[in-house]
Amino acid sequence: MLSACAAAPEAPSPRSVAKIERLDAATARITLTDQTVTRMGIETVPVSTTSEGLVVPYGALIYDIHGDAFVYTNPSPLVFVRHAVRVKQIRGDLLVLADGPASGVRIVTIGGGLLLGIELGIGER
Repeated sequence: MLSACAAAPEAPSPRSVAKIERLDAATARITLTDQTVTRMGIETVPVSTTSEGLVVPYGALIYDIHGDAFVYTNPSPLVFVRHAVRVKQIRGDLLVLADGPASGVRIVTIGGGLLLGIELGIGER
């Protein structure tokens, strides 16, 4: 039998690769499998602090449909939670935050958009 004639495997749904727990009406805790984190290419860095305030990479910033800014924190391995931020200033590839996660908290810099899709159930049937 030729492999080209075989049916393609069905892609996993967002709910089969993630556990979603509602923390409140607007926020969820997303728990992924090791394999899902690897496949999504999620990368994280800790929030840093300068004399101007909290600093995060610009790539961590996500906006919701209402225009509110947030980042995904990574409070423990495989767990991701949305955290609201207020941008004070943009400095090239960095953001200085007026409000956000505490210094040292790990945030997602690559893969945040995919996490949002999982949180919102995009791709479910």
